[in-house]
Amino acid sequence: MKLFNEKHKVVDEMVEGFLELYPNFYKRIHIVRGNYNGIMCQRCENPVSVVVGAGSGNEPWCIGYVGVGLADAAVVGSIYTAPPARAVQAVTRSVPNKNGVVYICTNHVGDVLNFELASELVELEGITTRTIVVNDDVASAPRAEKSERRGTAGVLFVVKAAGGAASLGMNIDDVARIAAKANDNTYTFNAFTSSVYDPETGKALLELEEGMVEYGVGFSGESGVFRKPFKSADDTVDTVIKYLLNDIQPLPMEEIVVLVNGFGRTGDMEMAIIGKRVLQDLRKNEIKVHHVLTGHTFSPTDSSGFSISLMSVDEELKRCYDFPAWSPLIRGFTGADMHLGKQNF
Repeated sequence: MKLFNEKHKVVDEMVEGFLELYPNFYKRIHIVRGNYNGIMCQRCENPVSVVVGAGSGNEPWCIGYVGVGLADAAVVGSIYTAPPARAVQAVTRSVPNKNGVVYICTNHVGDVLNFELASELVELEGITTRTIVVNDDVASAPRAEKSERRGTAGVLFVVKAAGGAASLGMNIDDVARIAAKANDNTYTFNAFTSSVYDPETGKALLELEEGMVEYGVGFSGESGVFRKPFKSADDTVDTVIKYLLNDIQPLPMEEIVVLVNGFGRTGDMEMAIIGKRVLQDLRKNEIKVHHVLTGHTFSPTDSSGFSISLMSVDEELKRCYDFPAWSPLIRGFTGADMHLGKQNF
């Protein structure tokens, strides 16, 4: 049972809840017509704005990615439904746009089409845009066809790189270039240990029998690439890391950043066990880790399991990634506490 009031109003009430909880941080963007929402930081101070957008259902993407050093605003669609172009257009008009806006969306047909259409519409109004389509899911297409891959939890690295670049005062072409570099060097693979459900209807999107693990499942319930019986947490992590490294090798750059992303039913006790094994496996493969981020950052709400994202970084990417960042729903970036501790959000 989900603690909803009226199911058809769940996204709207979610946004209202965030506005009530963080009134000094978020503000709403009015969108005429339709059950869609826009939300942005109270203070958007960078010359170039970064806007993300997607359907709801995987928490806290995309609303949680709005923050200092991250995205300036998000366009929030219904459950597993891309926001329409007019909603993206309204958000673009609301953020500072004199120096341009960089869009970041995941590689799903509706999102890509609607962001491209919005880009064309706002360009007619004199607003310059660039669109980065994230395609980090190694299970969804061969590496030679990376442009066909889905976008999943690795989108956080792309947003972080873009937000850092914008915060450093880079122009729109450089912010877009940094985001594209982050995307090109980000890889994600997952393991589901329970069935996947639609959070609004409660219907199963993917059935998984007890005691089995399915690897490479789409975050909206698309079938994975293989399944096998559960042996242990370590074996599950080893399988994920092996699949990732087989796809990535050789590493484009000598260091990586790591995201250990838990799903909705995966608790902190499990996350600690998973994270420990991830780092052990990377050390065993003599891979240098620049930073590790853990948490529930792109989570199917009614599923158990986890995903691992790896981003290969050079000095330029590290500079953008290391810029202090914080949102009410995403913690753990380098320097965030020092940079933000005295600010009242």
